This record gives sequence, structure tokens and C-alpha cells, in this order.
Amino acid sequence: VLIRECDEAQNYIDEANRNFERVFSYMPEDGSNYEGCTYWRYGGTWLFIYAHLLKVQEGIDWFAESMYLKNTFYYRLYQSCGDLAQQMNFGDTHDRYSSHVPCVYYKTAAEYRDGYAQTVGDLVLDEFLEKEARLSKVKPGIMPEAVFEFLWYDPFVKKKQLEELPTARYFEDLGLMSIRSDWGRDAKVLTMKCSSPGGNKQWRIGWEIEKNENIHMLSLAHHHPDNLSYIFSHGSEFFTCEDGYNRNVMPDNHNVLLVDGQFMDERDTNDVYMSSVRKRQQEGVFNPDEYTAHVLSHIMDDTLVLYRAETTKMYPKSLEMLEASRLLITDGLKFWVFVDILRSQIPHQYTVICNTEHGGQIEQHETVYPMATGDIHYTVLSDHPICFTQYQQNIRGVMTIQEPDKVCRVSIQTVAASSKKKTKNQIFFECFTFEGMDPIIKQRDNMLEITVEEKSYQICISDFNTGDSPTEINLNVFGQQEKHYFV
Repeated sequence: VLIRECDEAQNYIDEANRNFERVFSYMPEDGSNYEGCTYWRYGGTWLFIYAHLLKVQEGIDWFAESMYLKNTFYYRLYQSCGDLAQQMNFGDTHDRYSSHVPCVYYKTAAEYRDGYAQTVGDLVLDEFLEKEARLSKVKPGIMPEAVFEFLWYDPFVKKKQLEELPTARYFEDLGLMSIRSDWGRDAKVLTMKCSSPGGNKQWRIGWEIEKNENIHMLSLAHHHPDNLSYIFSHGSEFFTCEDGYNRNVMPDNHNVLLVDGQFMDERDTNDVYMSSVRKRQQEGVFNPDEYTAHVLSHIMDDTLVLYRAETTKMYPKSLEMLEASRLLITDGLKFWVFVDILRSQIPHQYTVICNTEHGGQIEQHETVYPMATGDIHYTVLSDHPICFTQYQQNIRGVMTIQEPDKVCRVSIQTVAASSKKKTKNQIFFECFTFEGMDPIIKQRDNMLEITVEEKSYQICISDFNTGDSPTEINLNVFGQQEKHYFV
């Protein structure tokens, strides 16, 4: 706009080009966003706006070059709740709306002839617009962004039915697995993730830039310390409860594995990842490669999904952990099972956390949660004696320091299953089943068998090794076909 009136305009344009050439090259190819869906739509929209300006004004086409721009619609789609209106709220997400941006959907549709993006854009405007505008706390919000819908909508993109898409998708950079029972509006949705802080690519590049250019670029307050955590919803109803916008994150604010009540080096701060890094740096030599988490394997075989990840190196070194891994097993979300393995060179009390929207009733090893969409039964079994505690967590977070009166409040109902006595090694089996499915659950030592409908799933855990390599797990599925998996 000012190129003919301002002598410095071209300098600013050139500098922006150089900056965004780096930005687009650093974005994850899978389209994921470590900050969660709210910041995805808040900040990510501007990447589309700038890419559009470059394309129409200078002929530079980042839509053709950037895999992030091509794939990021699917990150948002697969992080949708069953009803598609709300989102699975990992990270700093102050509400479960504030995450639809139809202009981005339409731009994706136009650039890539993507009929699925066209379908979701129409869906938001036809059905979700009023609620998104009223409930979203993101500014300026969905209504002022309508100008971009006008500019970017291409009526010649043919819509496609979402039912044509797979019901599970894996996002490698964030270690994010997202699973739907189907694409109906009453679908069950389960999502779980595990990665290096800020995502694997950012973690690697961030330290390379610090080493080579002395630029300290890693600030990860919006990435909650939630490796191995999960979110589940059914239709419009949420079973799990995330902590929302939290500036004082505690270890049990997420559905994670605790060791003597600890998860990371620091707690009660907003940027737990980098605060923990600074603490380790003060205590001695810090190696980014030794402060990571990994997805060990993921298998999607028809409706069966297996996902295994570990976050061993993220625990304080003084705990001397050898393994902290979780395996997810589900088949069409008729049930799901976590196999949690915790091993250390010294004894600990281990704890698995289940944070939910509403409280449940504990009876022996089972907690029953009343749900409008059908009660959920949460059964925890172990190879060592365990005890249960139940309590409420109240989270209060200031959304912006410029407006300290604007706060996000969340109440979390927590069930914690813990070792009765300290031990070096322990296995937890967490079984989530649904009312009316009549599952049969049998457990002995390091084996669990769950039968749902006409299929049986037999989980066998190998003997513990003495090193830090993950313990071997075998899954045998018995039904019309017999299948065997090693994870």
C-alpha cells in the first residue's frame, strides 16, 4: 500500500519476506500446532493472510511449497469434538470454542481443491456461526474475519463428505493420535499426544538456532506439560477435563503418570518445560537430546488402533527413571485400555491420574461416571496393590496480564490410583468401558484380557529388562480372525 509513498516500504517488505521464509520452513509438515486449537486459529490465520498477500502481490507461492499450509486444516478437523462444533482442548485453550476459522477452511479448499475443507467451511457458517461468535473469546473473532471468506471462497470447489475420511489420523511432529468412532455428530473421540517440548521439529531447530546464532527462541508457555495425556468426548459431552488457560501448572493438572507426585523438574509456573530446562542448566550440563519424549510405535489396522509412547527422560534425574511408557489399545472406541509401565533404579510411589468433567463413584477398583451419552466405567488394575484418592482441583488463570480481571476458571474432578507401597517397577492397566457393552476383564500379574462383544484382547507384558529400553508388549486379538501385534 505504501510502496510509492514511503522510502522504507520496500525494506520492510524484503525483511518480512526473509523472516517468513524461515517461519514457513520451520513449521511442522504435518500441520499440527503445539499450542492447541485456540492459538492455532488465533495466530495461524495470519500465516494464511501473509501467504495470500505474497502470492497475489509478488507471485511467491507458499501454498505450493509449505506442507504445513496444506495439512493444517486436518489438524484442526481431527481435533474436533464429536459434534464438530467444539474442539479437543489441549494447551492454552480458555474454552472449547474459539477455534473455528472458516476463511482458512475456504482458502485451503481453494488452493488445494480440497472438498473436505469446503464442507467444514460451509458447516461452520450454516450451523456454528452464532455460537462461535457468542462464546469465543478470541479477538477480533469470527465475524470481522468474514472479509477473508469473501475474498477466498471458491464456489467451484466440490464438497466432499467427511465420512469418506479415515476415522484415525496420526500427526508425527506432535506425536498426536486422534481417533473417532465415526464421522457422525454423536461420535466418540479420543486424542492423545507425546512429543518433545514445542513439537519435535521446533525443539530440534530451536536449539540449532541458539547454538549457531545465539538467538534464544524457545518460549513454550502455551504447550502444557501433558505428554501421554488424553482427552475424550462423546457427541457434545466431555468425559475428561483439561486445565484450560493455566499460569500455575501442577503435575496432576493433566492425565499423566506421576512418580512420587512429580512429572517434571519444575511446577507451579506457566512455562514448565523451559523452567525445567533452566533448572537443569543451572545444575550442570544440559543436553536437549536427553530431554525428549517419543512415540515408540503406532498401528492403525482397520478399526484397531495401537499407540505407544514414552516420556522417561522428562522426569527429574534424581528419580532415576528407566521407563515411563503408556500403550493405548482401542478398537472402534468400543473401549480403550492403557498399559502403563513405570520402572526405576530406586523405589517410588507411582500414580496414574484421571481428570474428568464430573465426579464418579469409586467402588473397589472401578469408578463409574454418570454421562448423558452413557455411563463410563473406569477400572484400574495393577501387578502391585494400589489405593485410590478422589479430590477436586480448582484452576484459575489470568488470560492476559494487560487485563488481570479476565480470568479462566476450571474445576477438575480427579481420581488418582497409586502404589500402596513404594516399588521399583509397576504396571497399571486402565480400562475404560461403556454402559451396555458388558465387558469381561481379567487380570493376573503382567497379563490382562478384555472381552468386548465377540472379540477378546489379550495383553502380555514381557519380563522387565535391566536397562532403559522399553519393555516388550504383545497383543493377541481373538475374533473371527486371529491377529498378533508386537509393540
